[in-house]
Amino acid sequence: MTAAIAKKLSAPFPGIWARSYVSSKVKTDPLYGAVYEELRETGMPLLDLGCGMGLLAFYLRERGLHFPVHGLDYDPRKIEEARRVTGALEHRGLSFDTHDARTGLPEHAGNVSILDIMQFFTPQEQEALLDLAAERVLPGEAGDPVGAQG
Repeated sequence: MTAAIAKKLSAPFPGIWARSYVSSKVKTDPLYGAVYEELRETGMPLLDLGCGMGLLAFYLRERGLHFPVHGLDYDPRKIEEARRVTGALEHRGLSFDTHDARTGLPEHAGNVSILDIMQFFTPQEQEALLDLAAERVLPGEAGDPVGAQG
């Protein structure tokens, strides 16, 4: 199943490098499957911080999850690509915006994902971002962070 999803998701991206990157990321990143498992029973919206080109949102759609996803990323080129691919894949309920998480977060109530960006933040910025993200997580079906240990 993952190979088929990787093939479908990589097809709309231009150039061999982008298609190879998307295919490899979808096939090998264990976080995508973990996020899917954590969120598959919820209908709560997802705020995806550091969404890049929207791969997590596209992956979740292809796995059958249809809750709203709002992706934010610092890089306007990645956001532009995510928006273009959303149309090409005809996925609905996805939105992508350019935003620097260091300046705060938009209002949100549901789930929050933070993949692949914490290493770019100072320890103080990491703590502030985690606090802001936690304020936006609703308790319930999937309210605990992926991989949280109790």
